[in-house]
Amino acid sequence: MLKIMTSSTPEIKVKDIDHCGIIAGIIDEMGLVEEIEQMIPQHGNQIVTTGKAVKAMILNGLGMISSPLYLVERFFEGKATEHLLGEGILPEHLNDDCLGRALDKLYQAGQTIPNQLGKPTASPTLRWVFQCFMSVHLVSFGAVKQISNLTSERSYILQFFSSFCRQYYLLS
Repeated sequence: MLKIMTSSTPEIKVKDIDHCGIIAGIIDEMGLVEEIEQMIPQHGNQIVTTGKAVKAMILNGLGMISSPLYLVERFFEGKATEHLLGEGILPEHLNDDCLGRALDKLYQAGQTIPNQLGKPTASPTLRWVFQCFMSVHLVSFGAVKQISNLTSERSYILQFFSSFCRQYYLLS
């Protein structure tokens, strides 16, 4: 039986999470976004707070293929951006102007972000974990969300991470 979709039928959306849920969970557990936002409050019509911009730059930087600031927006295309960074934050909001302003604000507040020479994530073990999570997706059908390709091996690995990480894979 063929069902014809009408305008009231919810659209199915599939967005990548890959290993970004693990990184986002670790950032959440550290309270990094909140700490930055306490130092540098959101102003007016700012869509992406400085704290969430830093989170986006870290996700990009640990995204297996890190992009320069002007390409971060492309990194997030096809990713579950709102799920990882917050409601209403879309890839186009993560442009180099937004991220540059966030870095300027951090500098003005006396805070800096280590450059790529300090690579604490160069551990092959962590790289392997990230590679294991390639092709994990968030599938949305209306208000219903589900994670696809979350194998038993991936679920087993996630038990070693906090609930902050597991929530992005809808396991908490």
